[in-house]
Amino acid sequence: MTKTFVLLFKEPMKIYTYSSLSAIFEEFAKEELGVSLSTLQKRDFSFDSYDNEKVHIELSLTKTRGDIIREKEKFL
Repeated sequence: MTKTFVLLFKEPMKIYTYSSLSAIFEEFAKEELGVSLSTLQKRDFSFDSYDNEKVHIELSLTKTRGDIIREKEKFL
């Protein structure tokens, strides 16, 4: 499975996906996001998402076809 960070801007509503938190900050400044990279790096996204007045950021696990086949084979 591939880790994907989902960034949702609240106003106007826009959704972006990134492979790392650092990639988000290559495209957007902390002022646009309302949060710093260091704050997000301290968060355990496997348990909780991040939310403020500007954005919502969460970690999603993207499954490949191979991942699904391997999961099915475990139960056969």
